[in-house]
Amino acid sequence: MQKINLFQYAVHKVQCGGIVKLLIVESSKAVHHRLIELLGGVEILTALSVARNLAELTERLEQLRPDTVVLDIDFPDGKSLHHIGAIREKLPNVCIYVFSNHSDCRERALNMGADEFYDKSLEFEQLIETLLAHMLRGQKIVQ
Repeated sequence: MQKINLFQYAVHKVQCGGIVKLLIVESSKAVHHRLIELLGGVEILTALSVARNLAELTERLEQLRPDTVVLDIDFPDGKSLHHIGAIREKLPNVCIYVFSNHSDCRERALNMGADEFYDKSLEFEQLIETLLAHMLRGQKIVQ
């Protein structure tokens, strides 16, 4: 897997007049740090926010109004699947990528409105590739 080309990203920002705003909703520090590292580091993610629980999810959605949400399922304060509909209602054009070890929830997540489901154990690189493509093109990438 290749890291994002910073020059290409800068050209994209200038051409589009903006950036893709990313919200990572993940309770594990190790996982969200790894996502940021694989995306090329914080320096290219000037509109990045991390929510570590469901209460922070609501707050961050209002603050950032993201274009893209990477959403885990399990949190100390509950499950996030039922929040997909509320996210869609507030932000109809947002890309929602569920990223979880609960592959048994794949169909349910997609039926509830997620754009894609990625298994943390098997599809980490595929999620990164999708996010990088999304950032470079500034559009929804659905496989």
